[in-house]
Amino acid sequence: MPPLRNQTASGSPSQPPSPPRKRRRTPTHLARHKIKCGICRHPHREAIEQEFLHWRSPESLARADCSAIYRHVYAIGLYAKRRRNLLPSLELIIEHAADIVPTA
Repeated sequence: MPPLRNQTASGSPSQPPSPPRKRRRTPTHLARHKIKCGICRHPHREAIEQEFLHWRSPESLARADCSAIYRHVYAIGLYAKRRRNLLPSLELIIEHAADIVPTA
């Protein structure tokens, strides 16, 4: 006799498979971040943050490790500010798209 849906071959009931757990991303504790972060201690921190907000590539910022920049901007919440800058930029592109004459 084949096992029932929720039973193993030995006849004992099995647990239904649980859904995969999502890794919860919690905001970094800011005080600990400021102690450990090389970007927070960088002499040009404000300039690095401004360049990130203006869509400059993290690889080109301050010759720092780009993963350090990503950790920094996530910890202090610069992604949300950067996304808010996206809408006005897209509006400008869309407004002028009809006026562009292709040359190639």
